[in-house]
Amino acid sequence: MIIQAEPNRVLPIILNPEIQRRIVAGRVRIVHQTDKRYARLDPGDALWVREGLTIPHRQAGGDWLSIVYCGDGARKDVRWPKVIARPSADKLPPRAMPVHASRLTLIVTSVREMRLQQISEDSAVAAGVDMELGGFANPLRQNQVFEHAAEAFGRMWVTARRSRSSACAGRSSTTRAPAKRSTSPSWDRAPP
Repeated sequence: MIIQAEPNRVLPIILNPEIQRRIVAGRVRIVHQTDKRYARLDPGDALWVREGLTIPHRQAGGDWLSIVYCGDGARKDVRWPKVIARPSADKLPPRAMPVHASRLTLIVTSVREMRLQQISEDSAVAAGVDMELGGFANPLRQNQVFEHAAEAFGRMWVTARRSRSSACAGRSSTTRAPAKRSTSPSWDRAPP
C-alpha cells in the first residue's frame, strides 16, 4: 500500500522532449533549471511536465478531446473541462498545455543552488549524459563525445536550452546564454 501526502505546491515545468523520454526510461535522475522560481522549490513540491500537443482534427463538442503528444506521438483522449475553451485542430506549444493533460509529475526530493561549472562527474551522468566507449556523450546531439562527463553536460545544457520548445510547436524559442547559477531539484516520479 502506498500512502502519499499531498504536495506542498504544484508547478508546471517544460523539459526538452529527449530529456523527458530519458526520465520516463529511468536514465535521468536530476533535472537542472535556471528559472528563478525553481530556486524556491521545497522537498515535497510537485512539478507537472508540460508538452507540446497536436489536436489532430476538428472535433465535436463534448467532454473528451483527442490529443497527440509531440514528444513521442502517443495518442490519448482527455476529459476537457467546459471552463477551458476547446482548441481547434492545430499544434499547441507546451505553454498551452493544461495540467489535466499532463502525463508525468515529478516530486521534488531536494534542491540546491550551484554554478554550472561545479557539476560533478556523477551528477552529470545522473542528469542524462551517456557513457560511451572513449568518453561521455551528449544525448541530444549525435557524434559529440567528450573526455569528461561535466563537459558533455555543458554541451547538453546548451543544446537543451536552444531547443526548449517542443518540435511540435513549429518554431524554436529564442535562446539565452546559460545563467551563472542553476537549481538542481532531485525528484522521484509520482506514482501513476
